[in-house]
Amino acid sequence: MDPSRHTAAEVNFVAENAILDIIPSFKLEGLHLITKSYGPFQPQRTTQVPLWLALELKSSKRCQIVCPSWMTVENLKLASQRELENETSWEKMHPAYLEVSMALLCNAADDIQSPSEVRLLLNTIWDARFAKIKKQLHHLEADSIMVRLTNLTMMEINRTRQFVTEAMFEFQELDDCDNQER
Repeated sequence: MDPSRHTAAEVNFVAENAILDIIPSFKLEGLHLITKSYGPFQPQRTTQVPLWLALELKSSKRCQIVCPSWMTVENLKLASQRELENETSWEKMHPAYLEVSMALLCNAADDIQSPSEVRLLLNTIWDARFAKIKKQLHHLEADSIMVRLTNLTMMEINRTRQFVTEAMFEFQELDDCDNQER
């Protein structure tokens, strides 16, 4: 999926297929859907389901969602520290860390240890990553045709697309002005 061609809502929709662990409170041999089957569901036995199904089961009080390991306070502190220390590259994050974490914080905060601290760390990571994007773009030369932004997620690309596009248009205008003066 090319993130430069999709809206934030479409990127969110795709992220809802991220696989999470849940602990069901019901018994069911399996849930057979058109594209895939999930289960079996046994009380107090971990099983994997997509985010959308985890949220649906959570809303009907049929499961507890297991917080993803990358979303623990300890792991987010490490990621935040690495983001802040490294000014020129981006830490490799879960491909849908923004979408999954926001969905879980909004709909399953009771399944997350220290949700306020998790939210704060995620904001710190986002701010650091976006600041690096801006810094990279500010250091571009008017005749640059490319900038390397590695390890960005689809949502980060989507949310920075307008900023990047405007910056590139300004560079083009500056280049056009320079060419007219010559």
